[in-house]
Amino acid sequence: MRGSPRPAWSAGVIITVLAASGCASAVPPHHRIISPSPSPKVSPTPFTSPIASPGANALSCRLPVYGSSVLVGSSGAEQAGGFVDLPSGSVTAAPGTGLSPVSGQFNEWQTQSVPTLSGDTDEESYDAALDRWVPAAPAEISPAGTQYAYVVVGNISDPQSTPVYVHLVTIASASDQVIYSSSQTEVLGWDGGEILLVGHVPTAANSEGLLSLNPATGLATTVQPAQSGLEWYLAAAPVVWGGEQNPADVSPPQVEVPWDETVRYDLSTGEEQVWSYHPGDQVTVVGTTAAGDPIETVAGPSQASLEVATSPDTATTLMTGPGLTSAKGLTIYSTFTDSHGTWVGTDQGLYLLSPSLQFSEEQAGNFANATIVGACS
Repeated sequence: MRGSPRPAWSAGVIITVLAASGCASAVPPHHRIISPSPSPKVSPTPFTSPIASPGANALSCRLPVYGSSVLVGSSGAEQAGGFVDLPSGSVTAAPGTGLSPVSGQFNEWQTQSVPTLSGDTDEESYDAALDRWVPAAPAEISPAGTQYAYVVVGNISDPQSTPVYVHLVTIASASDQVIYSSSQTEVLGWDGGEILLVGHVPTAANSEGLLSLNPATGLATTVQPAQSGLEWYLAAAPVVWGGEQNPADVSPPQVEVPWDETVRYDLSTGEEQVWSYHPGDQVTVVGTTAAGDPIETVAGPSQASLEVATSPDTATTLMTGPGLTSAKGLTIYSTFTDSHGTWVGTDQGLYLLSPSLQFSEEQAGNFANATIVGACS
């Protein structure tokens, strides 16, 4: 359902999209490469315990997180922002963080700090470029860190009805403008200076797809038309990732989101390709590396794994855990990629995946209530 927060996936996986980067480019005609029966990819270097000694990379930086007030040591707000100081692991609260619901609006929030900013998610990200906490998920913030986009539902009594308004906020001036309206629209990320949307295409009745919105003109163009069963859910420009169920799977995963394969769409070339196919398992991209490779959870009935799929038929297993039938499965709460690598927050601790695919624990503990919302600096 568009225009509402994305669901928490089965097996305890909660996805936070990374901030997109890259340059805007013309989109060539649609081209898809799908073999009739893709083969499951293999994991040539699996291991169950990738944990190196804590602080193995000897990093000295502050990692911004947003979550429960218990975690960040704040008071007066159910959610607040703060920094995990590495390598000590101590947590420092960020004054003035925490959001309040906007009266009379559906799923709209505003900051405690001034100038007041509004957003569509009960989450704040740390914008290092402006040294400001903003009410937006990392994916909603522009690559330059000067603007963000969010969606407001027009009819609070019927949130699934039209219209839906896309807002563009210039952070420094707190300028908040409606630049586009449609129905069931959601901000997916940015592609250079363009805003990527998923949702209803106004010129095509009963059609949902991937759109590119020019924030200066308010004009949206169709990047990908709707495809039955395929949902785009993560943007890491110039690539967008989606999930679907392969009809050849005779025993698809019995979960609310029954994706058994991931689909890669390249905005620069227009090529769409099945990247990972796991018959019988649920597969979800939870982030990407600096090289653009998807970091996926692959969950079967008895076992789940976190993998880096470096090509359509090759993956490196980072960690494993209980599967879909377990009371508590492998749990990945958030990821964020910066110059150090990709940070992964789990219920077992905070990990860092280096550009060379070394996976190490940086801090022990439960990061269930901490969404990673910025680069470690």
